[in-house]
Amino acid sequence: MNKKNRLLLLLLFILLQSNFLFAQNTISYKEFISKIKNQLPQIQKTQLSIKLAENKIKQASSITDPVLNFNTNLMQEYQYTATTRNYIHGFGVGAEITQKNIENGTSLQYGIASFFGDYKVPQIYINYSYPLFYNSGGMQDKFAIYAAQNNFDLEKWKQLESDTQILNQYKKLYFQWIQTKTAINLLKKSIINAKNLRKNAKAKYKSGLIDLDDVEKTESLIIKYQNQLVQYQISLNKLLASIKPYINNLKLIPNDSDMRDQITKINTKNLSAMNIKNNSSFKVYELQKQYFNEYKKVLENRLTPKTDLNLQVALKGRDESFYQSVRNFEDLDYSAAIVISMPIEKAKEKADLEALDISTKLLEQNILQNTNLLQSQRDQIIANIEGQQNQLILSQKNLKNLNKRYKIEAGKYDKARLNLSFLIETQNAIISEKINTINLKLNIIFNYLDLALVSGVE
Repeated sequence: MNKKNRLLLLLLFILLQSNFLFAQNTISYKEFISKIKNQLPQIQKTQLSIKLAENKIKQASSITDPVLNFNTNLMQEYQYTATTRNYIHGFGVGAEITQKNIENGTSLQYGIASFFGDYKVPQIYINYSYPLFYNSGGMQDKFAIYAAQNNFDLEKWKQLESDTQILNQYKKLYFQWIQTKTAINLLKKSIINAKNLRKNAKAKYKSGLIDLDDVEKTESLIIKYQNQLVQYQISLNKLLASIKPYINNLKLIPNDSDMRDQITKINTKNLSAMNIKNNSSFKVYELQKQYFNEYKKVLENRLTPKTDLNLQVALKGRDESFYQSVRNFEDLDYSAAIVISMPIEKAKEKADLEALDISTKLLEQNILQNTNLLQSQRDQIIANIEGQQNQLILSQKNLKNLNKRYKIEAGKYDKARLNLSFLIETQNAIISEKINTINLKLNIIFNYLDLALVSGVE
């Protein structure tokens, strides 16, 4: 390998290394938002709130868990015959498992019990309860679980809405970061150019070609750019302070191409496709409507009498010996009963229904108000974007014209055929227009992010 080829390889290696280092010191928009999302306390809190709501579903579902009850009692009662009256006294013990079925509202009880007195009376029994009106089909039992599930879904959408609003602030910060860094770099270059202009002006002054006043104008120009630089540096420091808890390496710089890509993506077609139908608030309202509809059915069911069909089958034994009583399990008892419980007024249920009706009407008004508000916001934002896009086109055209003008005036100044004031004025106009261009791009992106927020688009 000759020296020329070795040199080329060395240069290629250096170039690749510099690109690698640059990549290492750059953070992309997606990386930035991912870091914020994974570390932001507000978002972590919302995740915990969702888990808490999920836990309430488990709590509500525990209604189907079997329940084991133990009981014991002492008793004394009279036993009458045709000719005698005797005391029967003793104590009883028992155990019972209750199992609810929320699909139909029924409950099943399995139990064992025994009375210990003059006679030992053990028994095994099964109770079956079937709701005829109140809680028919397990409506009341199901609703508790449904309400917990609905609250869980509601919590998810509410938190999503909150998270999106919080993240939107940091999305704006990222692009503001690019804007601020760009402005700082522009002003640093402008200060260098102004210092070169001052150097040139001093040389012309010594040669008697210009007045001292022109030299002082270059000094003022430098100070002006330095003041602007300080202001942008303060803004940058504030911005970095706000992201410092989530971005460990503050030597990272944002990727300038992210702003260009974002600006390119914002066009008339994309804007018209952004509508409010996917806004998370509508998901919240829909869940609330569903809840109100189900709750109304439950309340109407509560106005019906609590009527249960109870069936029991029991197998008993009876003997002076407990052992013999168990061996003589041959007495089969069974019963059927209808138990009715019905409050006279049902005032609470009626009041609840009335309140629910009012809440439903309020919800409908809230939906209408929210729809009008979001639609108005969408239309205003799109109008802002379109106006700013037109301003950006004009600003870029003006910048081209100013650059041409500056070249002409700089040539005239070099030939001492132009006053320095004209050159300084044009340079000021160029810098102002460049900053204006940067700011317009930032405002377009800010508006687009707000439009995405209103439209429920990531």
